[in-house]
Amino acid sequence: EANKSKKSKKFLPRSPFFKEEVSGTPTDDEMDDLGRMLGPWRAITSPLVLGTELLPDPLQRRPILFVGNHTMFGLYDLPIIVHELYLRGFKARGLAHPSHWSSPIGVGPTFEKYGAVKA
Repeated sequence: EANKSKKSKKFLPRSPFFKEEVSGTPTDDEMDDLGRMLGPWRAITSPLVLGTELLPDPLQRRPILFVGNHTMFGLYDLPIIVHELYLRGFKARGLAHPSHWSSPIGVGPTFEKYGAVKA
């Protein structure tokens, strides 16, 4: 019986999204910096976030897949959505096109700082 439980634990799904030590997971300080940087953009656009009452309790610490679309390049709305989810207890990681890492302006490392990963 003990051997059986060891074997079944081996196959339990593991999620890297809830471990602080996962490479590329933004720190709380970095997310606070992101919030400050978004301040002027928020003032101009007045984003409205609806439906948060439908989100599960983040303390359940279970994997969740958020699926959405974004505007051109994802520069205008994706940071706001990632930060809004952070304020509600979620550390979202956006998928970014690999070209962001090879572009002349090289925004890939900045995206990574706030949790993005190459798609």
